[in-house]
Amino acid sequence: MRLAPEALSQALTTWIQVLHDRKAQAPAEGNEPRKIAVDGKTLRRSADHATEKTPFHLVSAWDSEL
Repeated sequence: MRLAPEALSQALTTWIQVLHDRKAQAPAEGNEPRKIAVDGKTLRRSADHATEKTPFHLVSAWDSEL
């Protein structure tokens, strides 16, 4: 609650852009497909059975070369 959502979003966007730019400047490694690591989690106790709301799910993806 203490973080400003807009500031956090801007900081994350800038950080990802810097990583992307660094990757673009790196020498090409042939025609190998990029490897993307994907992880998913279900947040414990986030379901509300009284109102039949399903639990929250988080999915993250990351370019493993970065």
